[in-house]
Amino acid sequence: MPTLDSILADADIVTLFQPILDGHNQTILGHEALSRGPELSPYHSAAALFSLAKACQRTIELEHLCLTQAIHHFMAQQLEGRLFVNLSATALLALDIKQLISLLRSHDLPCERLVIELTEQYQND
Repeated sequence: MPTLDSILADADIVTLFQPILDGHNQTILGHEALSRGPELSPYHSAAALFSLAKACQRTIELEHLCLTQAIHHFMAQQLEGRLFVNLSATALLALDIKQLISLLRSHDLPCERLVIELTEQYQND
């Protein structure tokens, strides 16, 4: 069974994308990134994965990895529109903006195509 250490070290995150549609114009506005743990493991569920990270006090590290993987896979799949990602306020505040800009540039993702939604799920971290 994978451990949180191995998941983080191996970037063993499955990223799925859910289209976000403009119903009026019948167009795709973008895709929301959904992160999961390793397939066929107890941590494949996002709830189980993030519960494990919280118990290990490594939620921010996991959120940053999920963001990195989302950007990578979004661009690799050449998805249209904007990339929507969820981050806790704590993870956003811990994010080094220079590293984020470098990450976006290294994947040729313009800043205006990234939408960060603040999640309240882990507001007490």
